[in-house]
Amino acid sequence: MKTYLENFESYGLCQGGNINEPSKEDRILIIDNLFDYVRINYPRYKTSIFGDTKPPIPEVVLGGTSNEEASSFKLYGVFDGHCGNIASSFLKQRFPFELCALPDFKAGNYKEALIKTYTNLHKELLSCSKYTPELFDCLFCSGSTASVALVTPIFTYFAFLGDSPIIVWKNKSSGPDFPFSEHSIENYKLHDKIIESNVFFSVYLEDENEPYQILAAGDKTRIEILDRMKKGYEKPRALPFNKCQYPMDALIEREDLRVSSKIYPDDIRVGFAKLNVLGSIGDSIYDPKIFNALIDEVEHYRKERVKVYDALMKNLISKRPIENAISETRRFKFEFERSNITIEELKAISPLTYSYDSIRSFIVKQDKWNKLLKKHIRLPESFDTSSLLCSALMNFRPHHKLKASGLKRQPDIVSILNCDLKLFVLASDGVIKYYSTFKNKYNDIIIKNHNNLKNMARILMDYMSFLGDDRSVICCHYK
Repeated sequence: MKTYLENFESYGLCQGGNINEPSKEDRILIIDNLFDYVRINYPRYKTSIFGDTKPPIPEVVLGGTSNEEASSFKLYGVFDGHCGNIASSFLKQRFPFELCALPDFKAGNYKEALIKTYTNLHKELLSCSKYTPELFDCLFCSGSTASVALVTPIFTYFAFLGDSPIIVWKNKSSGPDFPFSEHSIENYKLHDKIIESNVFFSVYLEDENEPYQILAAGDKTRIEILDRMKKGYEKPRALPFNKCQYPMDALIEREDLRVSSKIYPDDIRVGFAKLNVLGSIGDSIYDPKIFNALIDEVEHYRKERVKVYDALMKNLISKRPIENAISETRRFKFEFERSNITIEELKAISPLTYSYDSIRSFIVKQDKWNKLLKKHIRLPESFDTSSLLCSALMNFRPHHKLKASGLKRQPDIVSILNCDLKLFVLASDGVIKYYSTFKNKYNDIIIKNHNNLKNMARILMDYMSFLGDDRSVICCHYK
């Protein structure tokens, strides 16, 4: 069986934004012999790094396969992390073992095996004991894109989730191309998913040249913003400057005439972490189980506050002892639960108005916080570190719960015969960004250097280095 892999070659680089700086959040996977790699490293797999369980035994690898066939399996991946590096590092460590252990992989159903690998990795990551918010300025757990190439004896399978480009050059094509659509706000096919999931997003706008930010959570507002983006924005001719963080102007379930401003894709971010990517593994806050638990605790606080307030007011009016309304067994006391409070003082307090400090103090004393939320969310003592989170806690209601995952979790997959492929490139968006806009330049670099992968990788890494982002690239050619 001819595999067209006799002269296959790979080369990859992963660096930080500055020269000689290690990558902070990007991770890459380069495995030129998948079976040998798994056979050697499976016994050495360390669950202590992330607190996960050991992957199932990869029987198809450990059971033995002909050397010629086994050497044809190769695996490459770029994992562009955000809000930390636990997610991307976890994917790099576990992906090959999770993939090879699946019955579909053993049966040769590689597309299904890849899809299930992504699903399993997301679930396993969220259950890892060491998967928690990492960085001092990140209040939520990390996530990562996952762009993967699985080379088999006959086909190469490309799995794409997020916005880390996969560039493919076929033998009969004049130049390379990007066979996917990025999972970003510009991908209109994902807009229905955004609306249906009920995930909110934040939008940067300008009013008379004054920048401000709105939080879009209502259906009407979100649909209006997405429609205006489709019809009114102009694509940038050059790379945009990094946006500044602006004070929050919460927009919950109401129209805002300022939305008539032009809206660009880079102005729209998803959820608390203000992501510009709509597909990832990790980012646990956008899973309904976790996000909705937070909303439940916010609503629990509101109901408990009104309940205690009414009981206290009733006792004051009836001139019964206030102590009868103040429970000593509850773990939390509201600011108005004082034995010497008067009816006039209580009337001056609204049970529907509260501070961030009060609701935070309540949530962190609840059982659900210790059993679930504490692992995925960090509630800072001062809301100054996240006006977005503060706005959500003060305004979100049960109808803002997620109806489905707020992000795409399963990859798009294409398979191409090895005999039809000349080369492919996997890269983070710190290396290949705005491919459709700068396609000619990227393709020129790839075409001129297709016989020198090291040179290709180096030039690609340098081209967008001014972004200051982590840079990862893997270049592979067949002939």
